[in-house]
Amino acid sequence: MPLDVDDVIRIAESDDMFFDSSDGGITFTGGEPLAQSAFVESATRALHEHGFRTAVDTSGYAPMESMLRVAAHTDLFLYDLKYISDDIHREICGVSNTTIHANIHTLASLGADVIISVPYIPGYNDSDDNMTATAGFVAALKPAGRSRPYPVRILPYHDAARAKYERRGQVYRCADACIPQTDRLEHTAALFRTYDIDTTIGGLS
Repeated sequence: MPLDVDDVIRIAESDDMFFDSSDGGITFTGGEPLAQSAFVESATRALHEHGFRTAVDTSGYAPMESMLRVAAHTDLFLYDLKYISDDIHREICGVSNTTIHANIHTLASLGADVIISVPYIPGYNDSDDNMTATAGFVAALKPAGRSRPYPVRILPYHDAARAKYERRGQVYRCADACIPQTDRLEHTAALFRTYDIDTTIGGLS
């Protein structure tokens, strides 16, 4: 059911006691929330005016103007980095990562609060070459006002979406991917930590 900004505020206010007890807030995710950047900008502004914290979970693939407008009312970005090589990013994701990289550099220059999410998909982006390049990229961002790089969450691949694709008659492109082994995840986390990056495996607790 479509919601407008007033609906979002009403729902947030109904759960206010939970936000107070957890120091939480409202996260805009998707799909890609910045595909509806005008709504996200209006909603995050209104939520801030009502005292709520906001987060945006994004691939970073959006016009910089959209990113900047939303950033003005966003407390935290959860920002995906999948491939550092532009050629591989084009091949697997279908688009260049140039905009994605430009946007995260801009957020860093503004001192925005960001957690980098690195999906770990065996057979696709799990090579040491890609993970080393990703760690180097994150370490080089130099966020304004921070003495250390942005923290990283390594998100292990799971196949929960496989059945959804099958029900919709769509091709599941990661059908040959497997659940990553714990030792490989730990190896990759250790690699990131050599760059002085605070690194965890899995999502936010």
